[in-house]
Amino acid sequence: MVAPLAAADGMEPLLLEYVPGVLGSTGDRAVALPAVERFPRHPHPGVRREAADAVKELRRRLRPDREGTA
Repeated sequence: MVAPLAAADGMEPLLLEYVPGVLGSTGDRAVALPAVERFPRHPHPGVRREAADAVKELRRRLRPDREGTA
């Protein structure tokens, strides 16, 4: 399911706005992060906004959880 979304460049911008969020929610950094990182340069502002949020989410998952540490 992730691979077709990762190659979704030809979609209409209104639909493409959903792709970064879906990819980001998978948590599959190996596939999703490289795919999502190219969307912040998209000409449509909604796509860029969603991509920026998805990149933040995926990168946040790269960091170890700090809750419960002293």
